[in-house]
Amino acid sequence: MQIRPSLLLVFLVYSLITGCSTAKSSRFGYGNESPADTISTLDDNARTNLVAFKAPNGKIYYAKRVPAVPSPPAGLFGGVTDSGTVSAARSVAADAAADPATEQFRGGLGGGVREEAKTTFSTAAYQNRTLRWLVNNLPSNAAMEAYNLGQTSPRCAPENKNVRVRTAYLYVFKHEDDKDYHILMGNKADYQDADFIFNAEISGLPVNFLQDNAQLTQVRREVVDFFKTQKSCTSINYVLSIPIEIKGSLFYDYHHKNTTAKCKDIQANTAWEIHPVHSIIFK
Repeated sequence: MQIRPSLLLVFLVYSLITGCSTAKSSRFGYGNESPADTISTLDDNARTNLVAFKAPNGKIYYAKRVPAVPSPPAGLFGGVTDSGTVSAARSVAADAAADPATEQFRGGLGGGVREEAKTTFSTAAYQNRTLRWLVNNLPSNAAMEAYNLGQTSPRCAPENKNVRVRTAYLYVFKHEDDKDYHILMGNKADYQDADFIFNAEISGLPVNFLQDNAQLTQVRREVVDFFKTQKSCTSINYVLSIPIEIKGSLFYDYHHKNTTAKCKDIQANTAWEIHPVHSIIFK
């Protein structure tokens, strides 16, 4: 049977239109084949204010769209760095190729500010604490001056404690130049409603103090596998709200006694941290 040219042209145009439509719907996450483990939107309305993060455990978490900001200087949220002599010219490609779960503290150089305290756990028993308690009851900056903490100081008495926070919301997860993962968490699902915001750090693996290397490796692996990709604080779709339970050792970061850890407009209430993190449960 001979096909009339006009019918063939109509068929080709129809095929092109339907093909483009299918590709577009999949791209925005509401088609039939939205890729797994990626950031994707759920519908037209969601694209205006929220994005959905599908974690490896199958749960979907939502992130607010927050305007992007210029990249901050290398180092901690507040611009203070403890990476010491880590070269700013280190190959970006080499860092990207490394397994982030096995990165060592300060890129394998060790040393820096208080490596021992940052890469080992207190031996004290765990105590259940709320973020309210941590913000309101830990020693003040003035009180901590008496301990004269410096570059090589081990844990001092107020830091020699382990805490477990059973209810918190993770807002920020950020990979730092010293290879720590920084977390900002608060007591409310929406960070704008939070009364108490606290910092926690999943340490880079130890170089000189190896007694807790196995546990530090385990928590890094679990967190890296959960997030899959390490997003930047400059990302437009970044501020999360993931319910967690977290535990680890207390640490006073004297570098942040005047300017506490911050990402966008989310800022910790205190220079105290959970550092290093022993474990984290994503609920």
